[in-house]
Amino acid sequence: MTSRCCLHYQLKRLLPIIMTCFVAESLSLVQSKGNITIIKLHHVYADLVASARKSSDKGISREHIELFKAHDRSRHGRVLGNVVEFPVGGSSNPFVAGIYFTRVRIGTPSKEYYVQVDTGSDLLWLNCNPCTACPRSNNLGMILVPYDPQASTTSSPITCIDSICEHSFKVSSNVCDTTQLCSYGFQYGDGSSTTGYLVSDTFIYNTIHPNNTLANNEARIVFGCGYSQSGNLLTAQNVVDGIIGFGQSKLSVISQLYSQGLTPAAFAHCLQGSEQGGGILVVGNIVGVKAVYTPIVSSQPHYNLNLRGISVGSNQLIVDESAYETTNLQGTIIDSGTTLAYLIEPIYTSFINAIIKGAPDGAHLLAEQGVPCFMYMGSVDDTFPMVTLHFEGADMILKARHYLIRQADVNTELWCVGWHPISYAAAVGGGLLTILGDIVLKDQLIIYDLDNQQIGWVNYEVQAAFQFPQVTGKANQ
Repeated sequence: MTSRCCLHYQLKRLLPIIMTCFVAESLSLVQSKGNITIIKLHHVYADLVASARKSSDKGISREHIELFKAHDRSRHGRVLGNVVEFPVGGSSNPFVAGIYFTRVRIGTPSKEYYVQVDTGSDLLWLNCNPCTACPRSNNLGMILVPYDPQASTTSSPITCIDSICEHSFKVSSNVCDTTQLCSYGFQYGDGSSTTGYLVSDTFIYNTIHPNNTLANNEARIVFGCGYSQSGNLLTAQNVVDGIIGFGQSKLSVISQLYSQGLTPAAFAHCLQGSEQGGGILVVGNIVGVKAVYTPIVSSQPHYNLNLRGISVGSNQLIVDESAYETTNLQGTIIDSGTTLAYLIEPIYTSFINAIIKGAPDGAHLLAEQGVPCFMYMGSVDDTFPMVTLHFEGADMILKARHYLIRQADVNTELWCVGWHPISYAAAVGGGLLTILGDIVLKDQLIIYDLDNQQIGWVNYEVQAAFQFPQVTGKANQ
């Protein structure tokens, strides 16, 4: 099966974020050397998440854990001269960062649309009139209104002879002529799909200038007009108006804004790990933080990184080096849209055995539906072993909150491992990927430096006021 961002194996991630106007907070707390736009991320299950630091939280039920597994299976900032920043709401807790959404404004007159944000795909697409199969409602309290190209005076179709059409996945086998639209079709690992054609229209976004004033900006972008959706894209309870991809191809919004000189080729996110959730996503270059960096593996459809090994406590897992190799059918990706984490064998079994061996005295081992769990009354962050991911040139150090999650449907403190064998996720196209989702990425500033083809991170807990480090719209020197 093909995914929506490439013809190779793909485990999709949808990072939904909400474009909110927390103007007062953003203006007073975000510093920048350029003009900045902010997006705040929210997660629809934030109230279900327990913090590893507060044992009084109600935790999350086994039913919702299964929901997040199913979600993962189905999918497996600030601006340049003007920096675009996105305050992130929701939760960076493993079970909160799986379904984030944002509002985008498109067309003339402009209208708002809710879109999921996907760091693993490229195209922005919306449900579009006339629509043969589009969702009309969800359980999020949103009114879903398809984009209508006839209602926008600035909308223009893209034909199949346009050069940008080469970057879409054409589903028509007919000979192209000047009357044909540039069609696309994407299919997910769970069988859901979207079909439509490309259009161009005005994309309106907010920027914060160096003097902390807010201004509207617009750019002309190409995006998908999806007239037929199937599977979860049509029937899921948390469906929204479409998807915005944060990938690297020429079709992504970031690439289009960058090519127009409006944004840098860089973005970052920080997902808050407390029970309140929240965080920030920005498009721009992060400055003033001591992040460590590892190169992005070239010629891969995901944000692939070279993972060299894993340590639990002071002991490195003993597995064959071939388990960490990166090929067209294997590798390690970071995925802000996948809720949990997934390890290939034999890494998974070795990891679980090491966690069990390193568990503190008083932690009673149980198995919940095949998942290792611990009955434990103390602070897991203070007593369970730390985990170190050894990447090429950089280590990522994780606390217990990055691999344990508290269950809610029991009358005691039960913490279950939130890392699962890759069999729980869809190994699309015969490939096996180690996937590091939000349970790993939370409480860290994750920096995507696309100009230099590297990804960096530093421990950084976003506070309730959404404080964020300095961002510049200038290109890296």
